[in-house]
Amino acid sequence: MRIQDMSVRKKIGALSYLLLACLILVGVTGFWGIYTLAKQAKNLGKVQLVAMKNMTRADMMHDGLRAIAFRAIVASESMDESTKKAIADELDEFTKNFKSYITNIDALPLRKETKAAIDKAKPDIDQYIQKIQDIVNSALSGQREQALAKIPEMQEKFKILEASLGELEELIEEDASKTVEGTDRIGSVAQVTAIVVTILAFIFGFAFSIAVARSITGPVQQVTAALRDIAEGEGDLTRRLEVKSKDEVGELAKWFNTFVDKIAALVRRIGETAQSLSSHSQELAATTEEVTGAVNEVARTIQGVAQGAQQQVQSMNEAVQTIRQMAKGI
Repeated sequence: MRIQDMSVRKKIGALSYLLLACLILVGVTGFWGIYTLAKQAKNLGKVQLVAMKNMTRADMMHDGLRAIAFRAIVASESMDESTKKAIADELDEFTKNFKSYITNIDALPLRKETKAAIDKAKPDIDQYIQKIQDIVNSALSGQREQALAKIPEMQEKFKILEASLGELEELIEEDASKTVEGTDRIGSVAQVTAIVVTILAFIFGFAFSIAVARSITGPVQQVTAALRDIAEGEGDLTRRLEVKSKDEVGELAKWFNTFVDKIAALVRRIGETAQSLSSHSQELAATTEEVTGAVNEVARTIQGVAQGAQQQVQSMNEAVQTIRQMAKGI
């Protein structure tokens, strides 16, 4: 359906709906950006930061277990039972915490590469813990020399595990960096999208508003100009408005043309009647002139008869005078 074929009410309604749709589109775009950023922030807070925190603690346990082994060797010289118990309890606590931190990392929704690095580090962790436990058990049981002999092997396991944990830590940091970069990228995309959508909505809404305004005011201005032309006395009754729409304005133009048609027909009939009256007036003037000539002729005839009668009366009077004079002479 063309804009011209819509009623004014529908045009205004369509314009209102368009503006509302533009607002909804801008709102949806903004909501999408906020939702995506919130999702990324949630992933960063509940996954990446948690992974980094547990990785840091696991690394601390890694170093702490080695310190416990050295402490057990030192404590083996005094054979203080309370110290031995404290070392044994500390070893058990660090071991549990170490494995717990790695388990917490493994439970997070991380990339496949990170999961593979965790699986790779688990055997190294078990072997390292086993060497620490062997050294501590030997030291606490009084076998200090055996404990010292196991230190090189423990150091070797320490380096292997340190490499595995280093690789895992790098992957976790990489995941966190990618999440931050993704958040920044999504934020930028959301911002640009919101700006572009807002500009496009404004342009489309403005263009549609102009089209609606012109479809309403254009024909009204034509009708106004035609009526002004007629009112000023120089109206062209042959002028007609072009009906381009089927709305109220189109109806106005249609009935305006009908109105002008009737006025033109009336003016034509008045002209024909005036012409007819003019013709009859001319005929009446000619007839009046003829009657006036006849009347004048009758008047001249009457005047001649009156003069003849006057002469006869004068002749009779003279005859009477003559008779009277003759009567006196007799």
